[in-house]
Amino acid sequence: MNYDESSKYKTFFDIGLDDENNEKEFAQLRCIIYSNRKKKRVVNNELLKRYLSNDDLSKDELVKVKKILDGSIYTERRNLFSHCKLCSDSFERDTLSFYSSKYKYWEICIPTFPYFPGGMMLYLKERRKLLIENFQALPNEYIEELLKIELDLFTDLYSIFNEDLVGINILFNQLSKSELCIHGHIELMLRDIDEKNIGYQYILERPFDKFSSVLNSKMNSSENILKIPEGIKIKLNNMSISDVKEQVGLYEDILKYYFQRGQQLQNGNIEVSSVEDEYLHVHTVPAATNFVYLTYYKGTFLISEVPELTLDFVPFSKITDNPGDLFCLSINRNYTTKDNVFMRNYSPKIRPSIKVYDPNQNNTEVLKLQRSIYRKLEGHE
Repeated sequence: MNYDESSKYKTFFDIGLDDENNEKEFAQLRCIIYSNRKKKRVVNNELLKRYLSNDDLSKDELVKVKKILDGSIYTERRNLFSHCKLCSDSFERDTLSFYSSKYKYWEICIPTFPYFPGGMMLYLKERRKLLIENFQALPNEYIEELLKIELDLFTDLYSIFNEDLVGINILFNQLSKSELCIHGHIELMLRDIDEKNIGYQYILERPFDKFSSVLNSKMNSSENILKIPEGIKIKLNNMSISDVKEQVGLYEDILKYYFQRGQQLQNGNIEVSSVEDEYLHVHTVPAATNFVYLTYYKGTFLISEVPELTLDFVPFSKITDNPGDLFCLSINRNYTTKDNVFMRNYSPKIRPSIKVYDPNQNNTEVLKLQRSIYRKLEGHE
């Protein structure tokens, strides 16, 4: 039986699947991941908040503030590697060697800091040689193996979770990302996961980029492509891999076009000539992102593209010291006042994973979940 992932709410992945029989209220699944060290984004946002509050800062802190505001703090880190950390010797992880040996192109690991509780990560075995950065650039057989991995994970982990396991989701961050080599964050879709004490909750909220409707309008209509407020959904079951890659690439090209236009508007290289331009001029983010989700759910393979091109500002008076709130903020490098420095950001947008420093948090259930997955997949049961 194909269960909904929530017995109480309709979620993002339910959209387009049996809509006529799903009258539940929409909710967003959100996840809190606890850590014993602060994430760089929180540290940077804390420092910038102190700077804007006119606190006394050291010379080193003032230098760091300048780098945060001009974006060089991110390019400096990337320049440490010939391509990215993922294809360097500095990439740390616990590799699932036994399980990965079944596959020709992809390797699976448990990363040092997963996106989701019990989450895994996959990357190309030949990434150092191939340097492939985007989903649509993958050879067809690499994507076919991804589909097999999702089915295998669903089948192999079903013995642990039984009917609680309703799907497998893999997130690929594209365009703006810290590690350039293509890699996917694997999430187990568990029924009523908010009741399992592993950091998930449902929020009666549906955030999406207000500019996605413009991007959607540039795509041709098709029975296999669903246009939704968050972006688009593509049903793979009735399409060839080549056609799917073409549609993913086309949508991303449209996103890149408007991002570059937004940058030109902000830099004064072109004049505002439409309502769309007015919005882009004010709200275009410093670095656009395309969240690509490959999902196996209710017996269907889906690709979802969720753009992040524009964000809303958070007035400075509303910025708190809460680390979870600080994690959900991006920096507008084109700011003019304190009230348009911080932009509200949930990353990844449709299933936010908020990383919070709290070494005292009880992660017993999360660790049990991780051990169960590792032992099952590595043949230790």
